[in-house]
Amino acid sequence: MTIMRFQHSISTIAGCPVGQTQRAMVKDI
Repeated sequence: MTIMRFQHSISTIAGCPVGQTQRAMVKDI
């Protein structure tokens, strides 16, 4: 849960395709 929130924060800050890729990787794991 903590990791998910942390990743979500990064994605919001980045607001770039990279954030989506990171989120996809986390979701895959």
